[in-house]
Amino acid sequence: STTQLGKSFFQWQVEQEENKLANISQDQLLAKDADGDTFLHIAVAQGRRALSYVLARKMAALHMLDIKEHNGQSAFQVAVAANQHLIVQDLVSLGAQVNTTDCWGRTPLHVCAEKGHAQVLQAIQKGAIGSNQYVDLEATNYDGLTALHCAVLAHNAVLHELQNSQPPHSPEVQELLLRNKSLVETIKTLIQMGASVEAK
Repeated sequence: STTQLGKSFFQWQVEQEENKLANISQDQLLAKDADGDTFLHIAVAQGRRALSYVLARKMAALHMLDIKEHNGQSAFQVAVAANQHLIVQDLVSLGAQVNTTDCWGRTPLHVCAEKGHAQVLQAIQKGAIGSNQYVDLEATNYDGLTALHCAVLAHNAVLHELQNSQPPHSPEVQELLLRNKSLVETIKTLIQMGASVEAK
């Protein structure tokens, strides 16, 4: 089946990366650049899934998977922001903390909500179930807003922009329509996950 082929290809990629990184030292693994990024943060930002998986597994063994960069983001949070749902699921399955916050007080759910990353939300939920982690849907950011509040506000802003847009078939309007669709999907996903719709 296609799934088995995909999995075996990913496994092959992981083995290739394992071989390349066989002699990486703990110091190299934990080294940070000027922005506070580790090799793992960079691999995740570049969407390099197999490399990210190998680095994450090594960092998890050192209990350093949740190490943060200068904006207070773990590699998992970078994967969320970059809309890398497969890497998100990998990192959560390896033990990345799902309820962590960045320097703006945003959880990964808040970032998904603001950006309309419904598929990443689903990956977080799936990974959290697999790793027995509780996902705090009611966590608030520094403005006192839950992820659902953020998603609704982002959706309202897009609707407002659409109402004031000219002409209707411009690339900008098409982009807004896509963003609208992804935010609606994100709101639905948060509600399906159990986010409270009660206003606070």
